[in-house]
Amino acid sequence: MRFTNLLLLAALTGAPLPATAATAATAATAASSEPAADTDSTADLPAGAATSATEAVSTVHTLEELQELAEKGNVAAQLKLGALYSNGQYLGQDYEEAAKWFRRAADKGDATAQFSLGTMYENGQGVPQDYALAERWYLASAEQGNSFAQTNLGFLHASGHGTPVDFTEAFRWYRAAAEQGQALAQVNLGMLYAYGQGVARDPVEAARWYTAAAEQGNATAQINLGAALNKGEGVERDPVRAAYWYFNAAQQGNVLAQLDLA
Repeated sequence: MRFTNLLLLAALTGAPLPATAATAATAATAASSEPAADTDSTADLPAGAATSATEAVSTVHTLEELQELAEKGNVAAQLKLGALYSNGQYLGQDYEEAAKWFRRAADKGDATAQFSLGTMYENGQGVPQDYALAERWYLASAEQGNSFAQTNLGFLHASGHGTPVDFTEAFRWYRAAAEQGQALAQVNLGMLYAYGQGVARDPVEAARWYTAAAEQGNATAQINLGAALNKGEGVERDPVRAAYWYFNAAQQGNVLAQLDLA
């Protein structure tokens, strides 16, 4: 798990906890779902091509037909095939094949495929681990508004993986994703406000973003919000509400929250 040492430090000191970035599993899920407003892409494609490609895939009834469409250059089929290989659904899990099909769609400008390929480079799945290439593909996707890519790009800038540590850039991308409702980005944006990294320290803003993520069920945000309420940092001190959020996190199996309630 990322941030292992920081998590241990937080457990001992009561410091806010960071949330880890979206993973390859998220990529497969995002890629295999219906296109969302922030992941649909028509970049480098003729007008109406993205819609036509999706409509073509909706008529497919067999894996052979899907493969044939993908081989012909259908972006939606390439994306779907990459997702199937990535999560092992109906096909044997094969990250190399997943990366191949994500790359074909990514090269055509599809934001979801670019994000998915970025996660494969970040995690070394089907391709050699390469944070610089992960950053490149996340950036391509993030610039098209993909909130998952924006979250992961923020994480790379905050952690210094593939790029020098740059909290200002981390703040930029976390905020972009947070404003789209991405819970991971919201809790990490709260962290930047809490510590004054990439932005002026602002406990009130930190608590606001923790709250937004906590209300979506993010356990890390629930712990951080609980800590803020317990200390009265950025919010009025309220041990009862703090216990409520610790309890919610503990219900999700979060050990630190369980310790706080013990």
